[in-house]
Amino acid sequence: YVRFLNSDVYSFTDIGSYSTSYRLNDFNFYPYYFTTTSSYAIGILKSKNGTVSDKIVSYSTYGAMFNSLPLSGNIAITNVVAVFEKAQDSLYILGNDATNQAVVGFYTPSNNTFSNYYISLYSKMLYATKVNSQYILVATTTGIYPVLGLSLNAPLSALAAQKISYQPKLNRLTAASNNTLNSYSVSTHSLTLISTKVLTDSIIDF
Repeated sequence: YVRFLNSDVYSFTDIGSYSTSYRLNDFNFYPYYFTTTSSYAIGILKSKNGTVSDKIVSYSTYGAMFNSLPLSGNIAITNVVAVFEKAQDSLYILGNDATNQAVVGFYTPSNNTFSNYYISLYSKMLYATKVNSQYILVATTTGIYPVLGLSLNAPLSALAAQKISYQPKLNRLTAASNNTLNSYSVSTHSLTLISTKVLTDSIIDF
């Protein structure tokens, strides 16, 4: 998927052939986040006018716009960090509010509504990864938190990780904090440290 400033998202096959376009047809917005689910494609679009709220847009699998909803006034998130499918008709929307506190909300594309959002105290979301449809791990400046279904639980680690990634085949969580790379075994209520690697430079991505 390639995002463009004209508000479009174009998709290409693994051999580079054009596939499907997802078009908002509003040049005042550009997509900064895009993902697909079982039934929809979901885009988070930012306005080129700084006083206008970002919005979430759902598309059919054929590229036509299905629904659109501003974030402002509907959910506290002002900057989306991640979107994950919770169930076929509901999505986790994760990000930060205007004061850089982490927010987790739930969005239903079929009826274009948000519900059940909450804010973690004094903690900015840095990254998020999905373990399964009922289990999300959220990295913030105060630690790694589990989101279980509709509940945000106590942190499993005090590590302020700038990036985390879950590998389901190994049941491993990899977490980067500055120049340190940690590997954890994951369970519902704990993270068990397996290994630590300290590098000479800060980790940008993996």
